[in-house]
Amino acid sequence: MTAEPHAAPDPERPGVSAETPPFTDRPIGPLRRVVPVIASVMPLFVAAWFVLATVPLGGPGERAVIWLTALALPLGVLLWISAALMRMDVVCHRPRVSSAASTWSVLAAWGCALVLGAFLPDKIDGRGQSLFTAAVGGQDYVGLSAGFANTVGVLTFVAAVAAVISTAIDLRGTRARLRGQAPELDPEQEDRMREAWVESFGGAGGHESSARGGGNR
Repeated sequence: MTAEPHAAPDPERPGVSAETPPFTDRPIGPLRRVVPVIASVMPLFVAAWFVLATVPLGGPGERAVIWLTALALPLGVLLWISAALMRMDVVCHRPRVSSAASTWSVLAAWGCALVLGAFLPDKIDGRGQSLFTAAVGGQDYVGLSAGFANTVGVLTFVAAVAAVISTAIDLRGTRARLRGQAPELDPEQEDRMREAWVESFGGAGGHESSARGGGNR
């Protein structure tokens, strides 16, 4: 009597055998496959965008280093954390796709960062300028550009924090499924995540306060 061979583990997904049945909680779609792949390089793109967005206007200007350290660095850390969590989740999940909530929160953070770069006022040749001011008519709109940058900046950090929370929940749920457990959050952990979400509204605003006064008044 011969023993049945054990299912071989998947070398790319520790703890997942090649015969592990697929989960049915995530429909397969191109965005859910692509976003986890490019997520790790997007923080570099965002940092470059904040610094180089004003190149057509003669930049980078005097404020480029400020935007790099005050905005791109903390935002990049959040985006890298969410990218790492998403990657770990996708590697363990069958099929290898991200959840809708994580996919769209990450895309929202990227989209807000793209818009933010267009509004960030840089100081070039002694004058405050941004892509927005160049598009709508010049120096008189620098204050308006800075105001939009504050608002969009807060939304960007909120979306980035939401992406971290969502990907952390996904990873916890996927690992629980692999152990044969119900992927339910501890009530205390839910409270902590909810508090982090609320606090992100106030904390993100601090990063954006320096955008005020981006140009000459």
